[in-house]
Amino acid sequence: MATSKKRKQKNKKYNYGRANEFYSHQPGYVTEDQVREMIPPDSFMDDYFDYVSSVTDAPLWYHYGCLMSAMITAAGFRELRVEGVNPGTYDHVNIQAWQVLIGNSGERKSAAIGPARRVLQEACPNALLSRDGTQEAWHDRLGTEKMGGVGILLRDEFSSILDQASRSYGSNLISWLLESHSGVASRETKSGGLVPIPRVRINMLGGIPPVTFRDKITAHLWATGFLPRMILYFAGRERYLERPSKEDKKEAYFSKYLKAITQGNKQIIISQEVAKKLSDWRYANIDSLTNKVHPNLMSLLVRLEEKAQIFAAMIALSCSSTTKNRVIHVSEDDMGYAMEAIEAILGSILKLFGSVSSNDEAVQENQILDTIEACPGLTARELGIKCDLSYSYVYRLLKLFTEEPNAVIEKKPVKNMGCRSKIGYFTLK
Repeated sequence: MATSKKRKQKNKKYNYGRANEFYSHQPGYVTEDQVREMIPPDSFMDDYFDYVSSVTDAPLWYHYGCLMSAMITAAGFRELRVEGVNPGTYDHVNIQAWQVLIGNSGERKSAAIGPARRVLQEACPNALLSRDGTQEAWHDRLGTEKMGGVGILLRDEFSSILDQASRSYGSNLISWLLESHSGVASRETKSGGLVPIPRVRINMLGGIPPVTFRDKITAHLWATGFLPRMILYFAGRERYLERPSKEDKKEAYFSKYLKAITQGNKQIIISQEVAKKLSDWRYANIDSLTNKVHPNLMSLLVRLEEKAQIFAAMIALSCSSTTKNRVIHVSEDDMGYAMEAIEAILGSILKLFGSVSSNDEAVQENQILDTIEACPGLTARELGIKCDLSYSYVYRLLKLFTEEPNAVIEKKPVKNMGCRSKIGYFTLK
């Protein structure tokens, strides 16, 4: 049982002040070995990962995001406080997360969501918001005493949420969700008044293919701040099980643990000392990118510090007794494990939306075109290395939506012989 195990210390201290080279020519997904480094031994999370790795062949990185969603939803009833520079002063952080599993069809996104959904359904049956509801119906449900303002939109297909927001009856969905991310959501009544819900925590979890995700990204989603609040997970399958299964007894234990997290008015506190280490990391790895990436992308990156605080709080819960401790303090080790995950998320974000480069997109397009004409026969990976770009970003600029690094990119002179980008027609050989 995770609650009775003696906690082990992390052998290697995390170096918060180092500046990492997140953009490199490396696999575009997080490996299972990397995920294991993010999980504290002898903890609730450790038990969960041992279980899901034996009953599903979904990537552990997806399982990480799904377990975090389940824990964050259960912990939404708690209070997370971060100590300020002045001793005794605290900032309050909303415990909530909007998470998206990004992967091609067959990457087992739904298989990762399944165990987390079952465990959360048993622990917090009222938290799962209906699939076909409107924000008005969700609003009224969240306002009940049972819900306490905490809920989760859990979808196998995250695109269904984006599609709902684009329809006429869901025109206010994005603004309503954004209000909830600030801790208060309200809806307008027929008489023109507003009905607020204090301390609301709405979480989201779903899966989507990368091509669909890119197609559905709009300037509006960036400008409103909806997309920058997302946490994105990329993964690739490394294991195959002939018959994935489940064990009810073990899942009942995980549900019992999550239910214990919801009970009592318990606080999670991040000390100024631990918070300062996180600020050092942000200064070395996020603030330094201010003039090197698009402002839209920067608006996503600057929110990673708050995500790290929430992840560290969940890790502290995973390593603590859920029934005995009224106040849980986040340790430096807890934050170190959280930072392993945040760095992986940062690498995935840069892979999806572009490289760390001071050049604007037009300059990058011309650089790609010049390189293809000067060195015909280059693979996407080779072209990326020559242009100091990720091969996935090269594909995005050329409108070639694929993840194959070793395909040769050819420029076609004849219309309709390839995919049309702003700088010409291209195809894969």
